[in-house]
Amino acid sequence: MTISKTKTSVGLLLTALVFITGCNSACNKQSHQWHPLFKGNAENGNYQMKVVNSNDYDGNFSLEDIYEFDGKDIRVLYNWQADSAPYAVLATKKQYSNYDLKFQYKWGTRKFKPRLEAKRDAGLLLHIHEYRQDSWPRCIECQVQEGDTCDIWLIGSNAVCLTESGEPVKFDNPDAPFKNGRRYKLNESEDWTEVLVEVRGDSAKYYVNGMLVNRFQSSSKMDESNSKLDSGYIGLQAESAEITYRNVMIRKTKP
Repeated sequence: MTISKTKTSVGLLLTALVFITGCNSACNKQSHQWHPLFKGNAENGNYQMKVVNSNDYDGNFSLEDIYEFDGKDIRVLYNWQADSAPYAVLATKKQYSNYDLKFQYKWGTRKFKPRLEAKRDAGLLLHIHEYRQDSWPRCIECQVQEGDTCDIWLIGSNAVCLTESGEPVKFDNPDAPFKNGRRYKLNESEDWTEVLVEVRGDSAKYYVNGMLVNRFQSSSKMDESNSKLDSGYIGLQAESAEITYRNVMIRKTKP
């Protein structure tokens, strides 16, 4: 039987298309899987610690003194012995732009100076684009605080924060270096609370235990360029209170 070159070419083309389609499907499935955000250890991990303010503590300390990795948990300040604790950020060494990120958190019992009388406070920092001395890095924060989780804090950055009905939030001082976007509803737990952020370049949505509580769009850098802010490093705050973060997972998404 004679097989034409045309039929042979068509058959090879169909085989190639099936192979490419299968590869693309597998690759897309793999890229949309959840992965731990922080991997490795202090020496060879994909993260680093940035000290923001010593808070008058003049002793030596290492990353492990503030951030203790225990399997899936990241315990913050549980090993700290002094009355005053530095502010610090556990930050990725890689920048991210389009992703979903989720974690659970639970408060410990101890607090430290200078926030002994204040609410327990921490936070997730997105789009970190400039580290500064004696101040939190320029970024956009997803607040983690007693009674205020998923508030939006614009730290040396700009964005349009939206109300529940989709209207822009008007700030009293739009040029202030720290701006707070209001929360829609309180939906935290007394035990473990789950936070999910959906980041799509210069916009994001914040969820607490499955409920949408805040969102922003059109984020930009607060500098002379006022350039678009659609990527950056990711960090977890240590802010003078014991807290455990667990199951800190990320998955990349399309824009």
